[in-house]
This record gives sequence, structure tokens and C-alpha cells, in this order.
Amino acid sequence: MMRPSFLRDESGATMVEFAIVLPVLCIFIFGAIDFGRALKVYNNLSAAARDGARYGASTNPPSPTAIAARTQTAFQSAMGMTLPAGNLQVETDNATFVAVRINDYEYQPWTPIPGGQALTFNIRAQFRLEPAQP
Repeated sequence: MMRPSFLRDESGATMVEFAIVLPVLCIFIFGAIDFGRALKVYNNLSAAARDGARYGASTNPPSPTAIAARTQTAFQSAMGMTLPAGNLQVETDNATFVAVRINDYEYQPWTPIPGGQALTFNIRAQFRLEPAQP
């Protein structure tokens, strides 16, 4: 018995459709993972800058070296790596404020997006100096 042409076997069609959809699906999944990683890095950078600035605001007089070390320690405990030395700046006006800046921190995504670039984060945290206790 002969089958009509529209009832032919289509078992390979599913495989072809899957091969077309798989790269797009992978880019979406890994893009979501990269977005989560970038958000984690940004949050850890801002938390480390806040911790360093808060520490500096509570010491009298504020020491830029100690503030930078505290910021490095906070970032290293959260991320497991240190900040590049040139990216961390401590500003202090011994009378009014302490600020910690993390400039030009580059985040490299894992997802291979054509023409994609690294994200650059610039974080700044500032606290007023607390008055010295008599």
C-alpha cells in the first residue's frame, strides 16, 4: 500500500527545529546568568565602598590607608578576590566627610555577544564624619 506524500515520516524535523532554537535558548539562559553575576558584583562593590566609608567616618582622624584596607577586606570576603589597586580611591576632608570611590571596575560577561563589551562600574559612597566623643 502506498502512502500519500503528505504523510511522510517527519522524525528528523524535530531535530532540525531543536538545532535552530538551541542557540537562541542558550543565549537567553546564559544572558540571565550573566545579568545575575553582574548584579552580584555591583552589589558587592557598593557594599564594600559603604563599609569602608562608614568605617572611616567612625574613626578620628580617618586614615586613608586603613579605610582602603577595610574596603579591600570587605570586597575580598564577599567575592574571593581583591580590587585592583588603581581602582580604589579614598577621599577625606578631616573636618566633614569620608568618601570611597571604586572607579572603572570592569566586569567581563561569560555570554559571547557579538560586539559585546565589558561593563564598567563606578561606585561612590560618602559618609559624614561623626563628632569625636569627649
